[in-house]
Amino acid sequence: MKSITCALCGTDFLCGAAEKSCWCAELPSLPKSAQDMPAGCYCKACLQKKIAEARLKEQAPHWQENPTLLNVEKVMQLLSAYHRYQVEGMDCLPQTGAGLIVTHHSLATYDGFMLGMKIWQQRQRLVRALGDNLLFTLPLMHQWMRDLGVVPGAAGAASELLDQGELVAVAPGGMRECLRPSDQKYQVRWAKRKGFVKLAIEKQVPVYLTACPKADDIFTVYENPITAAIYKNFKFPVPLFRGIGLTTIPKPIALTQYIEGPFQPPAFSSQSFDSDVDSFHALLTEKMQGLLDKGKS
Repeated sequence: MKSITCALCGTDFLCGAAEKSCWCAELPSLPKSAQDMPAGCYCKACLQKKIAEARLKEQAPHWQENPTLLNVEKVMQLLSAYHRYQVEGMDCLPQTGAGLIVTHHSLATYDGFMLGMKIWQQRQRLVRALGDNLLFTLPLMHQWMRDLGVVPGAAGAASELLDQGELVAVAPGGMRECLRPSDQKYQVRWAKRKGFVKLAIEKQVPVYLTACPKADDIFTVYENPITAAIYKNFKFPVPLFRGIGLTTIPKPIALTQYIEGPFQPPAFSSQSFDSDVDSFHALLTEKMQGLLDKGKS
């Protein structure tokens, strides 16, 4: 082991293959697109950055050639123009590394896809969203979802994606939040939804909150016993709603998406895990409510 100067940042560090802390030790496991980098030793921080950049380059052609993604991007651009869609806080999101994007769920839903498009365009990252398992049981829909990077919300899926350094999006309120009537708009429905908090603490990944409050105004949603009964018994969404007039055409509401974070989870401790989950959940719920309250102004 000897002292080496990092070829990128210029800091001195101990180069030792056993610690896998430099370029020469990591070379065999690097993505192919990174193996033509100039020879030299790199400190662990710089090496990880280079690996992430190389993986992004390898991933980009696949997604750029994905016809489903390209077609959806065109539709989202039209919807973005229709709603004068804008994002505040994009700089909060990292260009590399794992993170959990936590969002509220509107009936329209496509506000989330518009955000994904903006992140793809401005941060060069494809967000991996957790989708309702129902989507993956419908003909054609399951492949369409997978082409967009959406995965079933099964146990372990988010954990695996975070281990791979992905940005993972989840809407804790799920379908229940999506179906809430308009007289309950701008309200967080996360009281018993703490799985995302447990995940953030266990994986020690930052949380980024995002909300598009006015998306709750795209449609007028009516409370009715039929919607509630069908969802309770079959877990299938059958909302009663309208857009412009008596049609289902979305109202041309101007939309602003807010992003806030990162919120760092408390250190993992088996002794205080439950109380840490409760306190972090309370903090995130309060912050999300603050984002949704911006829709009232």
